[in-house]
Amino acid sequence: LQLDIEKKAEQQALASRGLDFVTDTYLPERLDEMGLL
Repeated sequence: LQLDIEKKAEQQALASRGLDFVTDTYLPERLDEMGLL
């Protein structure tokens, strides 16, 4: 349940920032943190 709540909160926060932020900033940073970039 806690993980679901955290995922929903993250999704809402990202939605409020807009798609450009997600594709230009958030995803590259997250993928780099995960070692995928």
